[in-house]
Amino acid sequence: MRTIILLHGALGFGSDLSILSHELTKRGVDSRSFTFPGHGWEPFCGNTGIAGLSDALGRFISDSGLQKAHLFGYSMGGYIALYHAATRGTGGNIITLGTKFSWTKETVLKETQALNPAVIEAKMPAFAATLREKHADPEKLLTGTAGMMEEIGKVQFLNSKTFSAILNPVLVCRGDSDRMVTLEESLHAVKAMPNASFHEIAPARHQLESVDVQMLANTIYNFCSGERNT
Repeated sequence: MRTIILLHGALGFGSDLSILSHELTKRGVDSRSFTFPGHGWEPFCGNTGIAGLSDALGRFISDSGLQKAHLFGYSMGGYIALYHAATRGTGGNIITLGTKFSWTKETVLKETQALNPAVIEAKMPAFAATLREKHADPEKLLTGTAGMMEEIGKVQFLNSKTFSAILNPVLVCRGDSDRMVTLEESLHAVKAMPNASFHEIAPARHQLESVDVQMLANTIYNFCSGERNT
């Protein structure tokens, strides 16, 4: 099995996937965690939208000589992995977990309202403290993430045209109790891609820590080793 690049979700950073990386390493996989610009202690660089984050991923892949690596993306990481494959191409398989595909006006409004720095500081002080521990500039990251979501709602980066351009084997995973990502939108995305399949993980919510990491590592390993999930 080739190398796999692990992509974190919004407001996360590479170390969020350290336990998964360890489990994959135990299975003989060369796993590399990538932190997107503006997340963790990585500096912001230019466009923090989907295209800009895809560019950053592309530079990492090119600089590391990992053009044939597989990609695993949690939530936002999965969205960028698929967009990157559609627009720039990548040689390996792609696995997404908890990636939201349907971004209506209502969804964008709901998700961006939850990213207001002042509201988080006042009503969720523990979460605010966690963000300060994980990120160099959490307020700028929250604002940039909200802007990214608004951009997704307007542009709809993953649509019928971009889905049809993704020729890689793709496995779309969803937790059976995920309240953010619906089964319907996941299956719609799978049907729109030429070589995709769906796998539901149970029990699991949207939060990464709710997923059995050994089960997830096995799913990733099997899929990238040629054993397809249906």
